[in-house]
Amino acid sequence: SLRYEQILEINHEDRGALLNLNICYHNTNKDIDYILKLKLKIEKIMPENHENLNDISDIFYDKKQFKKSLDYLNTAIKLDPKNAKYYNNRGIVKDDLKDYNKAINDHNRAVQLDSENSSFYNSRAVTKENLKDYIGAIKDYNKAIELNPKKANYYNNRGTVKDNLKNYKEAIED
Repeated sequence: SLRYEQILEINHEDRGALLNLNICYHNTNKDIDYILKLKLKIEKIMPENHENLNDISDIFYDKKQFKKSLDYLNTAIKLDPKNAKYYNNRGIVKDDLKDYNKAINDHNRAVQLDSENSSFYNSRAVTKENLKDYIGAIKDYNKAIELNPKKANYYNNRGTVKDNLKNYKEAIED
């Protein structure tokens, strides 16, 4: 990574060095603020890079800056409207903003675009749970478990919903 930093000192807009430095830091998860700075530089040079915009959104989400996260996801979706991951991520952000109905719309779109991704069903179930649609949440957790039966948190999440429904025996089994 030092070599790429030296290249960038000479040429601040060297795409190759910037992208490679980004990969080095992103893979090591070091210094999130520095990674954000790199990704914002990439955005200026390559504003059409929707994966980068999604990464920036993830960083703002981790920093609990949900409105900024949402803005970057909106732009990524405009650039790649068939990317199910972006809709799912935007649904998660909207859920954290307590905009549950709009979150459900995004989760539905993610599932429509990729019905084999278990995490999309799990995310939608969380939002349904927040809407107190416990039966719908259980159906989505069931589908997530069907698609990925080794994911322990899906069982735990379903058990929590069953507990909310006072179905204690099944909750304990999950």
